[in-house]
Amino acid sequence: MRKIAYSSEIFKVEEYNDRKRPDKKFYRILSPDSVTILPIRAGKVLLERQYRYSIGRYLYEAPAGYINKGEKPSTAARRELAEETGYVAGSIKFLFKAYVAPGSKTETCHYFSAEGIKSNEGTNFDENEIITSEWVGIDKALKMIKEGRIIDLKTIAVILYHLRFNRK
Repeated sequence: MRKIAYSSEIFKVEEYNDRKRPDKKFYRILSPDSVTILPIRAGKVLLERQYRYSIGRYLYEAPAGYINKGEKPSTAARRELAEETGYVAGSIKFLFKAYVAPGSKTETCHYFSAEGIKSNEGTNFDENEIITSEWVGIDKALKMIKEGRIIDLKTIAVILYHLRFNRK
């Protein structure tokens, strides 16, 4: 049995039974897939300082957002980068994809790096977004992770992936 227990603009909560435990109810969040982008320019990465209502504080994050229905991940990456930072990428490169929280969500995040960064016409924030952006040296970003100043997992993942597998 599967039924929607709650529905919002972005996600739904589904109640279901699993064949491994048919006697027990499970819940999962049906969520669109997402993208995370690491903009890189002259040894620096572009980080956002974004207010997150769910935890009531600002976090340093890589630009990110949901993929619209029918949209390719690479198209969503370019769109989110422009909307949230006011920059466009000359090129983007797919790095990897991973489940966000497989114990509770269906969402997969597609991670990209972006280079050839140029200024655009400006930002186009969603109604609830409070964001500022700043260029940070990659070594400083790594130090921010170590010191607990960057605590957003998607941002930590994309920076460490870039440092380990993608750095020129």
